[in-house]
Amino acid sequence: MKRVGFPATKAGAVEVAASTNGQLTPPIMGAAAFLMVEYVGISYLEVIKHAILPAMISYVALIYIVHLEACKLNMKGIERLDRPTLAQRMLNWVVILLGLSVLTLVVYYGIGWMKDWLGAAAMWVLTPMLLAAYIGLVWYATRFPALEEDDPEQAMGELPPVGPTVKTGLYFLLPVVVLVWCLTVERFSPQLSAFWATVFMIFIVVTQGPLKAFFHKQGEYGNQLKQGVVDLAHSLVTGARNMVGIGVATATAGIVVGTVTLTGIGLVMTQFVEFISGGNLLLMLIFTAIISLILGMGLPTTANYIVVSTLMRR
Repeated sequence: MKRVGFPATKAGAVEVAASTNGQLTPPIMGAAAFLMVEYVGISYLEVIKHAILPAMISYVALIYIVHLEACKLNMKGIERLDRPTLAQRMLNWVVILLGLSVLTLVVYYGIGWMKDWLGAAAMWVLTPMLLAAYIGLVWYATRFPALEEDDPEQAMGELPPVGPTVKTGLYFLLPVVVLVWCLTVERFSPQLSAFWATVFMIFIVVTQGPLKAFFHKQGEYGNQLKQGVVDLAHSLVTGARNMVGIGVATATAGIVVGTVTLTGIGLVMTQFVEFISGGNLLLMLIFTAIISLILGMGLPTTANYIVVSTLMRR
C-alpha cells in the first residue's frame, strides 16, 4: 500500500481494520469466537450464522473507504498483466461465490451424510479422501510456475495474475475444510477442532516440498523435507512470539475479570446502562457498544471479549 502511494499512517490503519474484520469473518474467526461458544453456551454454527452479515457489511464499508481515499489522493493501481472485461470479472466473482457455496455444502451435507451412513468408520474413509485431495491439489499446483517472493524494498512492479496465484495454493484451504468438518459434522469442541486443523497444516508445511519435487521429477526429496522442517520451526517460533503479547493481555484481562467478580461492579454497570437507556433495547445496545469500545482500547480481541463480556453480561 505504501508503494502504491498510501501514507504510512493510512496504510497501517487499513491493515488494522482489515485484520480486525478477519476476527468477525466466518468460518475461520478469531479466538474470541471460541470464547463465545464457552461463555454464552451456544454452538459454533450459531456464532457463524450471526457473524456473516456484520462481517460482510464491515468489509464492504472498508473497501469503499479505501477506494475513496485512493481516489482522493489520485492514486493508480499496480499494472495488471491481463485486463479482464467487466463480464469476465463478474463471471469470476460468480464462479468464486458458487465454488465456496458448493464447498460448504459438500463439507456440511456430503460429509455429514457419509458420517450418518458409515458411523464410526467414516473417519477411516474420509481421511484417505482428504489425503488424496491434498496430493491432487499439490499436483495441480505444480502445473503453474512457482511464485516469486515479494521484496518490499523494491519499487512497485506488476500485479501477478490472480488465477494462477490462487491455484498454486489451493491445498492450503484444506485445513479450513478440516476445521469446518470437525466443528459442524463431528461436533468437536473448538479447541480440539483447531488442534486437528493445525496438525493437518503442519503436515502440509512439511510434505508440500517433497511432493512438489516428486511431481517436478527433481529428486531432491531430502533437501525439500529438511526445508519443510525448517519452515515449520520458523513458524512455531513466530507463533510463540506473537502469542506472548496475547498471553500477557489475556492474563491482565483475567485480573480484571477476577476484580469485577469479587466487587460486583459488572452488575452495577449493567444496571447503569439499563437506567440511562430507560429500558429501550436499541439505546442499551448503543451504550453497550460505546462502553465496549472504551474498555477495548489497547486490548487484542480475545482479551477485549473477556473484559467486556464480564462487565456487561447480565
